[in-house]
Amino acid sequence: MVWDRAPGHHGNAYEAVQVQRIEHPSSAPELNPAERVVETLRSRIEGTTYGSLEAKQAAVEEALQQLAAEREQIKRLTGWTWIRKACAQLHDSNTVFQ
Repeated sequence: MVWDRAPGHHGNAYEAVQVQRIEHPSSAPELNPAERVVETLRSRIEGTTYGSLEAKQAAVEEALQQLAAEREQIKRLTGWTWIRKACAQLHDSNTVFQ
């Protein structure tokens, strides 16, 4: 998990989760892969008027499914060199960027 070390992301609940973390500076949202994915998702759904919350929710779900199917796009958005190097150092065989 990429860990941004934000003040709200600490405490017993977070520390109890046993997961390997790849840390980056907390004041660098541009380094957070999730931010890049959300930005891409936002660009796909903004600019349209939806008749209901359910309609917008359906559009978001569809855009997420399309994005999930675009493996190379996800790699471009999230697979920076520093993340790939950190993943290479992990001992988890389930790492995506092997």
